[in-house]
Amino acid sequence: THPTKSGHEKEFETTVYLRTKFSDATREVGLYEAEDGGAETLLGDTMMTPAVVQIDSTHYLYAYRGEGDDGYARVLTVNNTDWSVSLSDPCEFDPANCFDPAVVKIDPNHYLCAFRKSSINNRGYAVVLEVNRSTWGVKRASAVTEYTTYLTNQDKYGYNPALIQVDATHYLCAYKGDAGNGFAIILTVDTTTWAITKGAYKEYDTSDGQYPALAQVDSTHYLCAYGGPGSDGFAVILIVNTGTWAITKGTAFEYDTANGLNPALIQINSTKYLCAYEGNQNDGYAVVLNVNTSTWAITKAAVVFNYDVEYDVDSGWTPELSKVNSTEYLCAWESYGDDGAAGILVVDANTWTLSLWQDTIHFTDTCATPSLATQIDSQHFICLYNGSGTYIYANIFEIYLGGDEESSGPIEP
Repeated sequence: THPTKSGHEKEFETTVYLRTKFSDATREVGLYEAEDGGAETLLGDTMMTPAVVQIDSTHYLYAYRGEGDDGYARVLTVNNTDWSVSLSDPCEFDPANCFDPAVVKIDPNHYLCAFRKSSINNRGYAVVLEVNRSTWGVKRASAVTEYTTYLTNQDKYGYNPALIQVDATHYLCAYKGDAGNGFAIILTVDTTTWAITKGAYKEYDTSDGQYPALAQVDSTHYLCAYGGPGSDGFAVILIVNTGTWAITKGTAFEYDTANGLNPALIQINSTKYLCAYEGNQNDGYAVVLNVNTSTWAITKAAVVFNYDVEYDVDSGWTPELSKVNSTEYLCAWESYGDDGAAGILVVDANTWTLSLWQDTIHFTDTCATPSLATQIDSQHFICLYNGSGTYIYANIFEIYLGGDEESSGPIEP
């Protein structure tokens, strides 16, 4: 009986399923177990420092340092039924050297790759890679082009390049350059010949510019986080003039005075950015950075509240970030003892404080330089990383709610 004034007198029965142990307190990142006994897949030997970018919902291009330290690229295909992965044949895009590769999408068939050649005084180079979407083979579409520039009589350097697209033909590249300082340059890609040319460089930090990371604020402004003087955490706005393609910069902000290496950046909204990094004693830290789009000043997003979180009290090397939804972000990193770890960083949109869901997972015994691609679907993410020796592995993560147990079954009405 429905006793309210507007109710109808009807009876009904239903069956409901309740997940045991379900509560927000038990939300965590889970490792999807594939039918073959695990989601971890060995991709091959003599593959190091992978950089991965999504092609479509099931295909990913990754560049890496391969046999003889040469530059290679291939396509990885994910089967979203059993979550197994397969590989295309490799393309050797540089027979000399390839360290610190970074890859960004130009169009569905073409991808810009920047990297460092240790064999040529650690200079920075770039190349366009082309993917055949029928065979999923990869080939080099352009000549390998040097983008680094002399500032003094010291060698040109192109360590740890970071790439981001400005428009269909222009790409911002930040890197550790001459004398270890922070540099940025615009790379222009001719979409007819795929030739690469470089613009004038901008030295955005005259003391230090280690491990830069980039995030777009708008079509002309880009947030750059990096390890600055004293290896502290710094961030600066790089401003791109889309008429002359000159680069200028705002005022650098020191967001961590103890340590701030290997930052990873991801946009939360038009003014807020999540930054994960190696903080004090190489532990894992994260902070929300605020960009004032009138003055282009950078601050920490919260003033009164505890605005940063230590996501790993042991080690938090080389973190990578991927968006789950507007408040949750998957973070993968190399933890203590070289373990691979992952967890969900949660952003409170009212206070901009950060928290880490109850537990992290340690998904492998050896994990270096993890590379997270854009999510496969709303629950699944792919992560490539260096395992033991010179092997590259792929792992599928699944985001799920609740504990480890399955649903408890039907409950009688």
